[in-house]
Amino acid sequence: MALGQLQHLETLFVKTGWLSAQCQAFNAKNAQAIANGTKFRQNPNLYALDTFVVTPMSKPGNCKAREKDKLETIARACRMSSSFSELVNPFGLLVHSFVSHYWGHDFSSTVTALDLWADANYDSHDRMTSEKQSLVFWICLFALNQHNVAEEVGENPRQGPFNAALAQATGGAVMILDEEIRPFSRVWCLFEISRLKDLDRPFELICSDVPT
Repeated sequence: MALGQLQHLETLFVKTGWLSAQCQAFNAKNAQAIANGTKFRQNPNLYALDTFVVTPMSKPGNCKAREKDKLETIARACRMSSSFSELVNPFGLLVHSFVSHYWGHDFSSTVTALDLWADANYDSHDRMTSEKQSLVFWICLFALNQHNVAEEVGENPRQGPFNAALAQATGGAVMILDEEIRPFSRVWCLFEISRLKDLDRPFELICSDVPT
């Protein structure tokens, strides 16, 4: 996904308050199940973006997110489900940076962190694009078909899409940290760090805080 596309999702679904409203409605409807621990509370993070935007919009048919996108700025899935990235970038994009992250991180903070990194890096290398909004980030939420994740990932992560993206991203990888540094408690994130070391790829820790 290009940075500009991520920012468009933030503008359309987060800054308008739409995603928060979906989370609040879900939490109210499922209050007892959340209290019992059988369902998780929704917040405007990547889990919620998957539940209310990515998965429903990347399959044929209508959904609440489609109703929100009145101008149809996001392409429709015509015949079958796909990854969200395939939906909006049907011919593919050259990946500049792999993103290692925690899905529970606030989506706006995720976009801000990538925007800050882009400010410092979009014109620093001849393999990067000269336009910041065109920088492309490989984010599993969008890159994988969320309707068929197990099959796409496969039994051996070293031979799956994560490994390919880590190896091929021209600018290496970034890890987005939250205040509790939760990516370091996630098995997948630790696997990604290990593979980056094996592949001798560039790696940076970033966050959404503006340097002072």
